[in-house]
Amino acid sequence: MTSLTRFAVLGLLAALPAVAFAQLPQPRLYSVFPAGVQTGQAVEVTITGGDDLEEISTLVFDHPGLTAVQKVNEQQQPVDKVFVVTAAADVPAGPHEIRCKGLWGVSNARRFFVGSRPQVNEIEPNNALDKAMPLTIGTAIPGRMDGGSDVDLFKFTGAAGQRLVIEVNADRIDSRMKPSLEVYDGLAKRR
Repeated sequence: MTSLTRFAVLGLLAALPAVAFAQLPQPRLYSVFPAGVQTGQAVEVTITGGDDLEEISTLVFDHPGLTAVQKVNEQQQPVDKVFVVTAAADVPAGPHEIRCKGLWGVSNARRFFVGSRPQVNEIEPNNALDKAMPLTIGTAIPGRMDGGSDVDLFKFTGAAGQRLVIEVNADRIDSRMKPSLEVYDGLAKRR
């Protein structure tokens, strides 16, 4: 290629209009609280983490028996990122998918757990023995970290010889939390 040809090609490229590439924001859902509901019941769910979640108007589930209605305040205005989620009686227990839909489209999926046990919200403060929250055996307690390290104490009454199963299901809802569970009998610690 001669210098004159190179100059002509460079001149032609300089005369072309500039082309810009852009992409719209992509909604990313990180967490909702509580991340579950009892079968046949309703619970107030708040979107607690994510990016590009402007004007969220709907929650979308993988099962038609899971429905959500945006909460309204006293002035009948929608409350931002707060929904009343209902699980019909025929929704199978176990993990389901939840997404949110808003100005920028539909978000990624997160896990939302449907269970058969009654849910009771944790009552703070419950981080000292004298403030342990009373608990009925057979109850599910939605929990979350309040930053750093969080200690939550609960108390219940069991009978001698009664078999109890206590589980923390952080991994079933995509949580990165690494829980530690300790059980005490009165003041004597058991593992």
